[in-house]
Amino acid sequence: MENTNDNLQQKCYDWIVNAIDSSNNEFHIDCCKKLIELYSQKFEGAFKEAELLMLLHEKLHTINYSLS
Repeated sequence: MENTNDNLQQKCYDWIVNAIDSSNNEFHIDCCKKLIELYSQKFEGAFKEAELLMLLHEKLHTINYSLS
């Protein structure tokens, strides 16, 4: 049973990474923030949450840089 939960957690993680990668404006970033919040509520794992937040921060920087 644990393996199934790990598989679901990884699929959700990958899905959020794809959402972050495809974001191209601040509304998308806000939506990704909410996805990360929901992910952290469903799955315990501060390390994975920190990775997602880091990716999101990098993407936000890229978006803001390209909009300037």
